[in-house]
Amino acid sequence: MIQENIQLIVIDFLCGAGGVTSGFENAIIDGAKVAKVIAGLNHDEVAIDSHANNFIHVKHFIKDLRDISFDELRKLIDFYKKLYPNAKIAFWFSLECTNFSKAKGGLPRDADSRTLAEELIFKKNPKTGKKNLPGYVPALEPDYVMIENVEEFMSWGPLDEHGKPVSKRNGSDYVKWCNKIQGFGYRFDYRILNSADFGAFTSRKRYFAIFAKGDLPIAWPEPTHAKNPEKEGMFGKLQKWKAVRDVLDLEDVGNSIFGRKKALSEKTLARIYAGLIKFVAGGKDQFLVKYNSMNKNGGYAAPDMDSPAPVIPTRNMLYLASPEFLFASYGGKHVGKLYPSSAPSTTITTSDNKKLVQPVFMVQRNSGTPESKVCSSDNPSRTITGTGGNLNVVQPAFITKYFSGNPDHMNIPVTGPAGTIRCIDGQALVQPRYLIHYYSNGGEISGLDNISPTLRCTAGDALITPQQFMMRDFSNGGSEKSIDHPAGSVMPCPKMNLVSPEPFIMDTQFNNTGSEIGSPLPVITANRKYHYLLNPQWAINSGAGLEGPSPVLIARMDKSPLYLVTTEEGFLAVEVFETDSEYTKKIKEFMALYGIVDIKMRMLKVSELLKIQGFPDGYILKGTQADQKKFIGNSVVPLVAQRMAEALAGKLMTPKTKAA
Repeated sequence: MIQENIQLIVIDFLCGAGGVTSGFENAIIDGAKVAKVIAGLNHDEVAIDSHANNFIHVKHFIKDLRDISFDELRKLIDFYKKLYPNAKIAFWFSLECTNFSKAKGGLPRDADSRTLAEELIFKKNPKTGKKNLPGYVPALEPDYVMIENVEEFMSWGPLDEHGKPVSKRNGSDYVKWCNKIQGFGYRFDYRILNSADFGAFTSRKRYFAIFAKGDLPIAWPEPTHAKNPEKEGMFGKLQKWKAVRDVLDLEDVGNSIFGRKKALSEKTLARIYAGLIKFVAGGKDQFLVKYNSMNKNGGYAAPDMDSPAPVIPTRNMLYLASPEFLFASYGGKHVGKLYPSSAPSTTITTSDNKKLVQPVFMVQRNSGTPESKVCSSDNPSRTITGTGGNLNVVQPAFITKYFSGNPDHMNIPVTGPAGTIRCIDGQALVQPRYLIHYYSNGGEISGLDNISPTLRCTAGDALITPQQFMMRDFSNGGSEKSIDHPAGSVMPCPKMNLVSPEPFIMDTQFNNTGSEIGSPLPVITANRKYHYLLNPQWAINSGAGLEGPSPVLIARMDKSPLYLVTTEEGFLAVEVFETDSEYTKKIKEFMALYGIVDIKMRMLKVSELLKIQGFPDGYILKGTQADQKKFIGNSVVPLVAQRMAEALAGKLMTPKTKAA
């Protein structure tokens, strides 16, 4: 059981669903609670219902700040002062912030809402209607008055006839207000605190102020985290900001942004596109399309504008290639056998070892690997698809020589002279026919009599266990035979071999290089996914990554919620239609460039938002989803309130503490 060493007795005015109360109730020093919340006030019945379900010992008032009776509060305070005679009375006011916040944009401000802070100084006389009665501070004289609001609270000033702030008088009302409270015998200090600096999962930055009566101390918590720890603090004691990724359900990716019943707005699509640029393309907002450049994962590697432009290809998906070059039959390594017909010929020897090669074939630019990019010009063109790649029939024809020694010299074209005819049949016409899967890097083939391989979005490992078979070295076609069938003719010269292949693991991720089953398994990879948060609360922006804290959660999350955007790499193409909007086209083009299968998006769930804001597990919220999101967005981050309570209580526990 947690012991109590109560230093602060707290009334949480405008308590909402309980962010401040949760923080103070969790404040612990040396294993003992140091703060107790005794009352909560709010005009929203559902908010109070939520608060009451989590803090049953707290006295609740469903009232407006302007309407509560000071006599009720005095009785409650006196009761707890007898229980905890050494504790100090602290009033916490999370004053209404909407009409101060920059989130209000250029809309008119509510002057009446902006004067709520004046209730601390004076109250309206119900008989005369004039504000001439003592407010909370002079009437109840708490030991501490603690304020939370947006940073713009410090710009509080008069409004013009249109409800817009008078810029040249920004901050004038705020200064008067601070001076008035200090005039009641209080000292004052304030800080702008970022919740992420104290280990929260949100980077909510807010104004906090403390008014301390007489010579009571004022204390502030020390940050424990930093955005860049190596640049801040001494001796590297600060930790890095917590990543919001840790509290999100990344298994739930939501629905595709395409084909929705209600199409996404152009602004939302613009934000998604901005996020793709920042979090998928590495922040490059300008890039060039390079159709025939693929990375080792099979995805397109688009060059950026900081690099030289790639070769500018023809515009159509297919183009006719008619290269002309000379081929030296016995020129050693194959890399030295070819040279252009426009260059001087190499030395002419006694044997005719040069041939003019004039191939004509069709090239499909985005069909994957080089082996699967070409087709004969004598045949009809293949179907032009969104990806430009499909299963291709390969029908090369050439003469192969079995005893030519160097493997590079074994094959000669059927249009050229045949090799020397030997006494044994060492040559055969090879006309293979098979299907090749265009993005398998040439490692996945099947005969035309078989069913096509499965078209998959992901690559993986496959265990290949071929059967034994007979191979005839000099057969005129049909050189392989199953051992389950009769053997071919037995000739005087041994022409049959028993082939017994061993099982091995085929890695289809990159270059299809297999590995034996006696060796460790290659790395098992997963499809790469990109995640980021889309924040529609401000102007067009790129959102936020998951490696840092969440953007600020605001009260209007039911109308401007945070979204989780998830992209997944693969090989499925999305067709671009003429009717697509500007940003829909941009997004689809981006997907084609970076090999993205789909983009999915969903709103963050209440359970995730509670964790981001820092509420404990099992925290109860009442009302609709919109109500609950509003309560979370309106709340103070509990961790900040907790650290403030611990800092102040720790100062009060120091013997003979004097004012700083």
